[in-house]
Amino acid sequence: IKIDELMVIDDADGGSFIILTDPPEGSEIEDNFGVQRTLIMIGTFEEGKVPGISWTEGDEALAIVNESLFEDNDHSLRDYYINNSYGNIFFEGEIAGPYMMYNESYANTTDDFFTKLVNASLEDGIPVNEFSRYIFAFPATSGTAGWAGLAYVGMKDGTINGSPTRYSHCYVKENIRSLRVVTHEVGH
Repeated sequence: IKIDELMVIDDADGGSFIILTDPPEGSEIEDNFGVQRTLIMIGTFEEGKVPGISWTEGDEALAIVNESLFEDNDHSLRDYYINNSYGNIFFEGEIAGPYMMYNESYANTTDDFFTKLVNASLEDGIPVNEFSRYIFAFPATSGTAGWAGLAYVGMKDGTINGSPTRYSHCYVKENIRSLRVVTHEVGH
């Protein structure tokens, strides 16, 4: 809840509240406040198609995804986090793809999607290392049954394109426009 200019949360024991302040500089908490530079990487098995947007393709489909995630409107990922964090968290970014996955048998694990889509984005000249959050969107496969989205909790230190990178990532299957799924997954 917000009281004046303070954001407070219940301490889970029901006894008191914890006042959220600006995170200490350099802390892991700091990663989650302010601008969240996000790269959406879209994979597909149908040339030019964006999963979950079957009635259109190409630039028009990417514009729809951009509107759903980054535009200043009442129904985007960006606005959801601005409104629910009292202006402390907001998303901005770019969309890469859609990239052909060639066949369903290649992409049966999230690691396959991560590798293929990051490499395709790099080949496209996208500075992947300049983003701290990655959302991988793709069609359903036999290896992704049983979930609409999947995420890892917190930031991860890794190497992308030979450079150390600190990032958070999640996977959204079928419909990148599902605000319910996307907001939930990036919240991890």
